Amino acid sequence: STSAPYSVISGSPFSLAAGASQAVVVRFSPTATGTFTGNVSFTSNGGNVSPGVTGVGTASPPQISVTPASQNFGTVSVGSFADLTFTVQDTGGSALTGSASTSAPFSVVSGTPFSLGAGTSQTIVVRFAPTATGSFTGNVSFTSNGGNVSPVVSGTGAQITVVSPNGGEVLHINHNVTLKWTSSGLSGNVNIDLSRDGGSNWAPILSSTPNDGKQVWRVTGPATTLGRIRVCNLGGTVCDTSNANFTIQP
Repeated sequence: STSAPYSVISGSPFSLAAGASQAVVVRFSPTATGTFTGNVSFTSNGGNVSPGVTGVGTASPPQISVTPASQNFGTVSVGSFADLTFTVQDTGGSALTGSASTSAPFSVVSGTPFSLGAGTSQTIVVRFAPTATGSFTGNVSFTSNGGNVSPVVSGTGAQITVVSPNGGEVLHINHNVTLKWTSSGLSGNVNIDLSRDGGSNWAPILSSTPNDGKQVWRVTGPATTLGRIRVCNLGGTVCDTSNANFTIQP
């Protein structure tokens, strides 16, 4: 018999004929770092002995884990940005140190460098800030003393520009007007909203209408000198509004 962190896992008890032998297997299972000494006590009808055992417990190395394996920012307006997160965790047994980096139009805005104890984690915030339209793909490089990983990031830059009414026009209630806009990097329909207070509050006038650059709208009341329109993709992540107020009158 023995005591933790040692244990006898086979060969005990024993019953031996004269001149025979048997192997007794002793296991060392440290749960902490350091040096551990002990004895294995053999008791028998032929006497007792207690050979010594010694072992050193060391921490397992750090091991990096990053989740999720990828992030898609979706469609983001050119000149705007969106943030998403990764979680970096130390799944090893000793301290993990490292950093995260990426390249434009992506950037790491918080959480790097990191220093983690065994079993702990930290959030890394990555930003997608497109300066042009189109699809973008990259990697966030996590380098550490516990390994390196490079999850994928992707996103699409898009743009909408209101052409008219864009400020200064006079629209008449119960008359048709053609709303015009341009777009790039977008697929699917758009929503068109109207504000009568300079952009503080909005109400829909055309929902999920084709993104074809123009739609006819029959002007409704009440009258205002603070009219603006807003055109957005259906997700509301890419929008543009009239640059200035226009007038709605009878």
